[in-house]
Amino acid sequence: MKNVFYDSWVAKAALCLSQCHTIMLFGFVFSKLKQEEVTQRTRNHECVHARQWFEVTALSGSVILALVLALGISAWWMLLAGMVYYIWYVIEWMCRSMWYSIMMDEWTCDMETPYQSLSFEREARFSERDSNYLENGGYFGWLKEL
Repeated sequence: MKNVFYDSWVAKAALCLSQCHTIMLFGFVFSKLKQEEVTQRTRNHECVHARQWFEVTALSGSVILALVLALGISAWWMLLAGMVYYIWYVIEWMCRSMWYSIMMDEWTCDMETPYQSLSFEREARFSERDSNYLENGGYFGWLKEL
């Protein structure tokens, strides 16, 4: 995929305090590692996130554009479309964290559990072994994981 940048200073800066080595930001995949060190499974996982970002951005951009045209609000609101994926991600993580903290014993639930149950992460994790998922999988697959 053309949108993957290896040995990237962006990844090194964004993930400086994390054990993760690859991140998707605004439709681009950045990795601290060299190209030969990144597994195909990791590429697939992050490229699914990139498609999710494009899907959410296109949908939210269409809604915002309709509001701009119908209500005459400022077109500057279109900038929000690129952030909706991250806003949704954080809100879903917070809701799942509260759910797990209320419904489960604090000893059986760590912070990884809400993260692993996020709809975006579930779709990416289920499809990371399929190198043809982006070509053959349906759009908005993460909605099924809600």
